[in-house]
Amino acid sequence: MNDNVRIALVGSGYMAEEHIKAIHSLDDVEVVSIISRNTDSARVLARRYGIQQIFNSLTKSHDECHADGAVIAVPELALPVVLEEATRFPWQLLVEKPIGIDLAVATRLDELVTKRGRGVFVALNRRHFASTRLVLENLDANGPSRFVQVLDQENELAAREFGQPEEVIRNWMFANSIHLIDLIMLFCRGEVSKITSNLIWQVGESKAINADIAFDSGDCATYQAVWNVPGPWSFSLTQGNRRWEMKPLETLVRLENGSRTPIVSDLGQIDLDFKPGVLIQAEQFINVIRGVHSTVPSVHDVLRSMNLIDGIYRDI
Repeated sequence: MNDNVRIALVGSGYMAEEHIKAIHSLDDVEVVSIISRNTDSARVLARRYGIQQIFNSLTKSHDECHADGAVIAVPELALPVVLEEATRFPWQLLVEKPIGIDLAVATRLDELVTKRGRGVFVALNRRHFASTRLVLENLDANGPSRFVQVLDQENELAAREFGQPEEVIRNWMFANSIHLIDLIMLFCRGEVSKITSNLIWQVGESKAINADIAFDSGDCATYQAVWNVPGPWSFSLTQGNRRWEMKPLETLVRLENGSRTPIVSDLGQIDLDFKPGVLIQAEQFINVIRGVHSTVPSVHDVLRSMNLIDGIYRDI
């Protein structure tokens, strides 16, 4: 493979452009084509970023542009059909989350990827936030058990107002709560051994969910989600005499035993210049293509998070 990495972009909406911005900034990497059913928005992106080719077919793009990989940023309900076609070709794929509208679809897609032996990875950009990476760097990998606390907020009513399909709204925990529940799987070691979840409050269409999650490593997590009421996302992790807090997720403070003064972390400029996490995520996907170590999660990795979502919400 030539040192210059060639990427095809499937989709022409908001997230497609965020991926293009990140890829466009990398050395020796170029977006060689946009594949989209919406030719008007595809032309706008192509002109804006100097992309030469527009297609309405993955097959034509693959055969004519010879890309090394593709980034797929299409609506949730379109993903199965697009992935079925994309995995016919021997390139690496980065797919926007969620990997399925529910656990059953995600499982089928994982089986498809495995059967065809393809490299398919999931764009969970919060794994690549500067805040997330700094916590990971400072944790004791073999140290004492960890306690994770997550506050999630979801709004089905707003999703409906924005025009989301009803099937997506019915599965909004997979479509959007994946962002925070995946962080539990990223930071807690081992496998889930027990989930205890309850609907703890409900008034009309507003409700609160609480789940306690135990891992066979000794790590544990508490997940709380409020639906259709205000509540900013937050994440915290305690290990030993240290506690890290991300509230909002793009920020990080550390608290130490014996002090009440939070230590604010300097997270640099990257997550201000680009949609948070997306530039590092793009770099990690290019690492996959180049055959070097990468932290971008595979479909099979993310299926663990989809299983946890299902376990939390199945009986609620």
